[in-house]
Amino acid sequence: MKWTAFLLLCAILASGVNCKAVEDIAVETNDHKNPDLIDYTDASPDDFTLEKLTVEKNLTRAEIYETVETESHAPNQTARIVGGTSASTGDFPYFALVASLKPDGSTTSICGGAILSEIWILTAATCVSGNTGTIVFPGLVAEPSETDTRKTVANVYIPSTFRYNFKLNNIALLRLSSALTLSGSISPIKISKNTASLDNVSVRTMGLGATSESTSIGTALLYADIKQLTRSYCDTLMLEAYYQYPVNTACLETSSGKKNICYVDVGGPVVYTYPGESSATLVGINSEIVSCTSVYPSAYTKVQPYVSWITSITKKSFQ
Repeated sequence: MKWTAFLLLCAILASGVNCKAVEDIAVETNDHKNPDLIDYTDASPDDFTLEKLTVEKNLTRAEIYETVETESHAPNQTARIVGGTSASTGDFPYFALVASLKPDGSTTSICGGAILSEIWILTAATCVSGNTGTIVFPGLVAEPSETDTRKTVANVYIPSTFRYNFKLNNIALLRLSSALTLSGSISPIKISKNTASLDNVSVRTMGLGATSESTSIGTALLYADIKQLTRSYCDTLMLEAYYQYPVNTACLETSSGKKNICYVDVGGPVVYTYPGESSATLVGINSEIVSCTSVYPSAYTKVQPYVSWITSITKKSFQ
């Protein structure tokens, strides 16, 4: 293995892949412990781009995915919006809580989601991938109770290009088993048609829960206005974390760890009211974080690049 190429790879973050994971793969390859692994002996940094590793080279879960699980993406965390403000009923009627279930009925993950219509919810693929059942709680401003509206999910749709560990194409559509009854507290949001850059402006996101990494699930829907960073500046900040967020994502600053999404805010709406528009539209779905109170930016999946995919599944336009 040409370790010069490997070190250069880690330095420029060409792939967004955890460098330790790539090193492990390289060691196995050179020792001939696994003949099925790809030989990177003569590889260049360009061969390690995220898309090439996950799509063109078609690496399996055993080769890449399971080796890069880190504490940064630990499951079943319960803290949420950090540095947020409490919302009132009707403030964000398009917000939904998405709970995925194990075969025994216990909860395996809790996320946010955006209501697109009476039967369609948009969330992150990481929230529902591999789960056996999903329940949606629409219009919540507090922790769900036995009397709150809940809907089961009939179908889950995830892009074929989704890659779990890299959060690549981290978006999913949920089709409810029965229609929501729309009201002042439960109503859809439109997907933004505007493609203008949001760099260095504040977008709004929300989640139902607690305010730090150490606390349990909270009782109030919280929202926060967070500045979107330029991609070049985001990549520079992430250099210290040896990670790069994938394509079709945008980065949100954390105000030195004082304002951020947290683990189960993933899947929640990111919205913005463009100049000249009367209401907010959906620009993204929260995708991943380094940790709740990290100084490193969080990332959201931009919805605009997936409009054609959404339309092909739903046969509807939500713009």
